[in-house]
Amino acid sequence: MQDKFFSISEEKKQQCRTIYLEKNDTLLRKGEPIANVYVVINGIFSIEEPAYTGDVYSFTKIKSNSLLGELEVLMNDEISQFTVRAAMAAQLLEIPRAIFLEWLETDIQFCNYVLRHLAVKTMANAQTISDYPFSSGLKKVVNFLLIYCEEETNAGTGFPLVVDYTRVAMSEKLGISVRSINRAVSNLKSQGIIGVANKKITVNKMQYIKLMAYKETI
Repeated sequence: MQDKFFSISEEKKQQCRTIYLEKNDTLLRKGEPIANVYVVINGIFSIEEPAYTGDVYSFTKIKSNSLLGELEVLMNDEISQFTVRAAMAAQLLEIPRAIFLEWLETDIQFCNYVLRHLAVKTMANAQTISDYPFSSGLKKVVNFLLIYCEEETNAGTGFPLVVDYTRVAMSEKLGISVRSINRAVSNLKSQGIIGVANKKITVNKMQYIKLMAYKETI
């Protein structure tokens, strides 16, 4: 466990539990309460969505060393957005949502693990802004902010970041109206995903995590 994920103390272990599922067992069901985040120790999980025909559409696979349920917890959503089913026998570490959030705030190694996980998940599905010429203004702003944060941190700039773009400059770069930019910024700010100071967008490390998680929901 320590080598694959993060250094976990005996005290932390006592706050979690290891669970085992058989093939086709359901871990999370869409629309039902979600009280925990799960680290996949071994196994593969299918993320499923019912189609209007009544069929079930499996649109991605989650493998070992990944997280499940973290998006809902980071977005303060108490309801699972998808059904998650074991595609094979699996072993997981079950972390209560309050403990997960506490570790994000207090354990830098765990926080970095979650960041890496979200970065991999985002990059696996990400396309550049130009790949979405007809996408919503909100999606374009979120993509823009993620790319900006990645470029700044790769250049050695630490969090918190101040996005050095005016709303007009963002509008010109993204090809959407200033009004659309303002709506997107207000939306993100109201959810605590970004901050605004002196009319500039700000992003701290926790908000960057939330921003990556939010991208998966839009």
